[in-house]
Amino acid sequence: MEARLWSDLPEDLTEKVLTKLPVSGVLRLRAICKAWNSLILSRNLLSLCREEPSPTPCLLGTSADCESFVGYNPSSRKWFDLCLTFPDPALRPRVYLAASAGGLLCFAATIDEVAAFFVCNPTTRSWRQLPPPALKVLPRVSFGHHLDLATCMLFDESSRHYKIVVVGNATSGWYRITQIYDSCTGSWKRLGGAIPQDVDFRSYGLVCKGHIYYMMAGLSIKVMSMNVDAGLWSKLEAPLPRFLVRPRLVERGGSLLLVGGVHKYWRQGWNSLKPQSVRIWELDQINMVWVEIGRMPEDVHSHFVATLGHETQDFKCAGLGQLMFFTSRCSWGFSLVMFNFLTREWTWIPYPEKMSLVDDVLIFQAMGSCV
Repeated sequence: MEARLWSDLPEDLTEKVLTKLPVSGVLRLRAICKAWNSLILSRNLLSLCREEPSPTPCLLGTSADCESFVGYNPSSRKWFDLCLTFPDPALRPRVYLAASAGGLLCFAATIDEVAAFFVCNPTTRSWRQLPPPALKVLPRVSFGHHLDLATCMLFDESSRHYKIVVVGNATSGWYRITQIYDSCTGSWKRLGGAIPQDVDFRSYGLVCKGHIYYMMAGLSIKVMSMNVDAGLWSKLEAPLPRFLVRPRLVERGGSLLLVGGVHKYWRQGWNSLKPQSVRIWELDQINMVWVEIGRMPEDVHSHFVATLGHETQDFKCAGLGQLMFFTSRCSWGFSLVMFNFLTREWTWIPYPEKMSLVDDVLIFQAMGSCV
């Protein structure tokens, strides 16, 4: 087609075309010239994006030091780089990716023993530092990049507002509290309800039907849930499967799934054994029981667990519609396998070289326009 014809394309038609592109294409177009960058960041284009159906979500991989970000688009089956420029480069070694929702990323850090949070829109490369919550990070429990905080992010598609729910230690005492940030008000407030003191949060918060679920470990492994509207905590009464090791929670179409390993010589402990099999259960909310709906085939499982490192190295998983991704990593390799609930197929996904640096995976859906 003639280049002159495309160069004279009206701006409104160009904007319409841009709304149809995957996030990887939009990110690359920003680097072409200043005019394209300005067009992509324009309020009119962002407004059009709100009217379009949500684009294909992507699997987001990040290194522990937040130096590298890569995305995988299951529709195109391609990887793309996600380049983020921190507003303060000095923060990069101290932050970690805490949550993601609606095309936005939430980072957490500790500044003078006080928790700090930042929200980023990778598409527009805009950042917002949130006002500090009434939470502190205790030196005795702050290790590596993962602070003693349980963080979850919620995004409202209709209002384009987001909320961040954080459980942590109160600045005024030795007890845990729940704080929630609302982008509509730009402030934090404390939620009520007692929080167990004898457990550690061992997973990202998972949103499912108005509740946030956390996998916890203490004297025993348990699932805790919080009603966001009421701000009340409760224990999920469904008994966990026997011999469960390395459990994770995943959401699929409004259903709560449990992913974990099984080991017949299980002993008390979170990651004390490599699983002899990896299985998927769905919560039957009427009878409050976990029903097995999938199991990793033996040939896939044998290679997958081979890349699990020492006994404290957990495997990761993330749900994406009818797809579920499993990742495992050790010093000499990284494995990524995808399970399709519709076809019941297990597929190995090749990865770029920098995937060897990936520490965790989240689901990322562009383009959120409100930061």
